[in-house]
Amino acid sequence: MKEGVFWGIPRNGATERFEIISKFSGKLGHSEIWKTVVAEHPEMKKYDYEHFPRGRVWIKDSKAIIFIDARLNVPSIIAQIDQTFCLNGNYEVQAFR
Repeated sequence: MKEGVFWGIPRNGATERFEIISKFSGKLGHSEIWKTVVAEHPEMKKYDYEHFPRGRVWIKDSKAIIFIDARLNVPSIIAQIDQTFCLNGNYEVQAFR
């Protein structure tokens, strides 16, 4: 299980299809990680870290909590996060807007 932050980046102009960009950052926040994201994805340079829907994974008592923007709270995105952060289905989801 890994902790970190993620963003949902719309692809091909379709807001219902997102690519997840994630960073295993432990307790570091989105603003602290954004420079690293921009370095790896130069096309993101023109955006602020708050521009895209985002979330984070925290581990508490050996269980993951996925805090996620409601726009990203769909089964396909949750499955990506589960796999990327090695959660093995051991998580709960808390959506926010």
